[in-house]
Amino acid sequence: MIIDVHGHLAPYGETGGGPPSLRDPEAAIAAKRELGIGLTVIGSPAGGGSMEPGTGRSAGAQDAGRVRAHNELMGELADRFPDALRAYAYLDPFGGPAMLDQAAELLKDSRFVGLMVNSSVDGEYLGSPRAEEFFALAEETGAPVLVHPPADPVGIGGLRDRGLVEHLVRPCDVTVGVGTVVTGGWLERHPGLRLIAAAGGGSLALLGRKLDLAVAGRDGSGPVRTPPSALLRRVHVETSCPSAHQLAANLSVFGARNVLFGSDAPPVMDGLRPLVDLVSSPVLGERERALVCSGNARRLFGLPADADADADADAAPRTGPAAGGARAVRAELTMTVRPGAGPEFERAWESVARWTAELPGCLGQALCRVSTDPLVYVITSDWASEPAFRAFEGSAEQDRVTAPLRGLRESARQEIRPLVGTAAARHTAAPGGAGVPGD
Repeated sequence: MIIDVHGHLAPYGETGGGPPSLRDPEAAIAAKRELGIGLTVIGSPAGGGSMEPGTGRSAGAQDAGRVRAHNELMGELADRFPDALRAYAYLDPFGGPAMLDQAAELLKDSRFVGLMVNSSVDGEYLGSPRAEEFFALAEETGAPVLVHPPADPVGIGGLRDRGLVEHLVRPCDVTVGVGTVVTGGWLERHPGLRLIAAAGGGSLALLGRKLDLAVAGRDGSGPVRTPPSALLRRVHVETSCPSAHQLAANLSVFGARNVLFGSDAPPVMDGLRPLVDLVSSPVLGERERALVCSGNARRLFGLPADADADADADAAPRTGPAAGGARAVRAELTMTVRPGAGPEFERAWESVARWTAELPGCLGQALCRVSTDPLVYVITSDWASEPAFRAFEGSAEQDRVTAPLRGLRESARQEIRPLVGTAAARHTAAPGGAGVPGD
């Protein structure tokens, strides 16, 4: 069964624009079931307002009471179709304490499995300093957040062609909105954030290095210490752009465990079959397909496991630290150091490694030098679970201890991979090799 993390329906009794498919849940559910889509997470990216551009009913104009009433109507849809629908609680991220409180309350209701916000609100992007309380709430609740473009995205004033607004300007709004979150340091200050970028993430997969350059001139004085290209690995994206090239790029940049099936249907019902065909194509391997189509959604949204194909995502035999309930991970950090700084960098790593070895969840570390370039080092560390690694990565103490390493590097990139299995050697000492500090 496929789980669709990006759908829309208009609640019974609400009026507004949009195609008829928004007001015919039975037909939408039936059409999806024919294609193997069994569950859809629905929401409205305009609260109780219209998604029609230029309506003047912006998200920012809605108070908490009106938004709460709309969300409760969305919950009634999930009540009517409990086997087919779950809901996002929509909110304005800049809406203040009452808006945040009503969203937090709804998340205690099993019908609501995540939050939906706009990538920009009345021209202000999500990475604004005014979003501080929203990001704190999202991390505290652990709720997945679908970042969706608004009805009137930034730049709409220069375009009146609705097709261009829908399929060009809105993906750009997601690109910039999530880009401001990454470069604004929100993922570092709130390592528990779980963002899903709509529109397939726009063009984020292509812009990691550009985001690095965007913050390069800050000389360490800005909010971001980790290169944005590495932080992008913590963002999730969906598949609503029916492009094999974009899907391949997203798999490469974000990883298969951070890509989820999302269709934007309703209202984009004509795009359903191409998307199902895309995720059934050779772009995805068998295990990647199981993750993208349902496994990732079940994990991220806390949905019950399916007894059938969804188990394939984690069905590979596992041994060592990867076995059991929590999946161990390997963090791989590739750093280019300044010319002549290699020996000092190696000594600094030994100090960091001794400290890290004492932390809960750390399973082991290694430092390698790339044989073809003596200025490039690869640091690997194994952790009992991704939350254990994120707790280490996001701590203020880690930031202090690893500062000497950052001071010696010119660039860095990081990847996090599930650790499927390990096998211990009969002899633990390698001739001519140095042991990990603390062994």
